[in-house]
Amino acid sequence: MQIDSRQKEIITFLIIIIIVGVISFLSGKRSGLHQGRAENMDKITELDKVVNFFVPPVPNEIFQTSGEIKSIDKDIITLEIVSLQERRLPGIEPKKEIKKVITSTDTEIIKIDFSAFTIPSKSKTLPLGPKEIQLEFSDLKVGDYISVTSLENIKNKESFNASRIVTQNTKSLPIYPKIKS
Repeated sequence: MQIDSRQKEIITFLIIIIIVGVISFLSGKRSGLHQGRAENMDKITELDKVVNFFVPPVPNEIFQTSGEIKSIDKDIITLEIVSLQERRLPGIEPKKEIKKVITSTDTEIIKIDFSAFTIPSKSKTLPLGPKEIQLEFSDLKVGDYISVTSLENIKNKESFNASRIVTQNTKSLPIYPKIKS
């Protein structure tokens, strides 16, 4: 079977149409993906702004943290804290990490005593603030929940020097009785 020139023209035309169609399809698909990504990036940027407003990112410098004392060895406290590296998202259990807190004779250790609060009465006395009590290093116990302040950025450190340690006696938190009128 011989193909005449008319059939060759038709076949050539069909091949050109198919090639142009495939190129157009692929070009349109690529353009659509690019446009879709650009639109999605705008939405992602907007969502990032909302998340950053309600759940701020972790700051670059951190000088204070708090956690539970896991062990005490000489002048070093092993403290379990919520991770200083990751953002705390609501509904998700935060990751924990261990920090070594190095104390010295210059480290101020205090306890916040809330029992010093007074209850306002008819004489309209203003309530007093909590009382700060100086403690010794030996007063700290495993299981205590403390807040530690340092003069250095502690965000990326496994151990750091403490300038101040604050604990509180949770048993002395005020329970507000009903006030007689």
